[in-house]
Amino acid sequence: MPIYRQLRYELQVKKDRLFRVDFRALVDELKLFFDFLEKHPVLHGLLEELRTNMPNFDEWYKKMTAGRRIFWPSTEEERVRLCLAFLEHCINSGVEDEPIHIAMNTGYHGRSVPDAALFFLEQFFMPFYEYLDQHIEEYSSVLYLIEKFKLRTQWFERKRLYDWYNEDVSKGEAILDGLLRQFLFDNGIEYPFSTPASSSGRADIVASLHTPDPVIVEVKVFDGVNRGRSHLRQGFRQVHDYMTDYNKNVGYLVIFNICNKDLQFRLTNPDKPPRVHLNNKTIFLIVVDIYHDLHPASERPQLELYEIKEDELVADDK
Repeated sequence: MPIYRQLRYELQVKKDRLFRVDFRALVDELKLFFDFLEKHPVLHGLLEELRTNMPNFDEWYKKMTAGRRIFWPSTEEERVRLCLAFLEHCINSGVEDEPIHIAMNTGYHGRSVPDAALFFLEQFFMPFYEYLDQHIEEYSSVLYLIEKFKLRTQWFERKRLYDWYNEDVSKGEAILDGLLRQFLFDNGIEYPFSTPASSSGRADIVASLHTPDPVIVEVKVFDGVNRGRSHLRQGFRQVHDYMTDYNKNVGYLVIFNICNKDLQFRLTNPDKPPRVHLNNKTIFLIVVDIYHDLHPASERPQLELYEIKEDELVADDK
């Protein structure tokens, strides 16, 4: 797709600038690179997924400094997360020669400061960059795609989905699940149409099971009455259990709001989109509002707040 080719080209241009910049401006150029990532939805989605369950920079840096060499985690994705931790440390430190200090303490044995900057980029920036480049090519930013589905639905298809749901409420959740399933498939996320089984049951969507990186999404409907706190708590627990079954650190609970209540979550983590960290796992909460009010905006009552606290969401049903 042309949009992804253009994005890869822009990302490459930003990367090339890092390798050309004077070492004293490297941290500033890294800030600009990350500003670019934050402003583009696809790259921002990838970045947010990588930021889940980040390794501890201080622990790894202490280990590397003691050994005067670089140590990597056991998997490629953990390595990329560690690289991200080093890059964000340099940005947040505000010290222009922090990448040089890191290079000198983790295995660079020369005397050239520009070469030390190059060592830092090759060791800590390039694995991170290559991960972004690869995942853009594969169109596999799941968080970005789900949020795109949310906006597309709320802007253009709210009434149609609301009517479909109400034609047969007993099958409404399955219908909405199928629509999300089709959207992800059309945008490059491959998964079987039958829901695969795991030891915890059946996830609504477990994508790309034939790859080393399956994607787990659970779909629930919220109506503020019969399908309220306990129903969403059940969905949250299902996502967590499936992530455990498939050894995944990131999962997604997609909630279709089909009532005139304002569903909000009170969470300990203030980041957007909403997410909950539990047992070294991160579950994103994406609410798709499809409630369709036939009254004009001036005649609609103020929405009633329906708030769910984090401890209510993560509690086990007994």
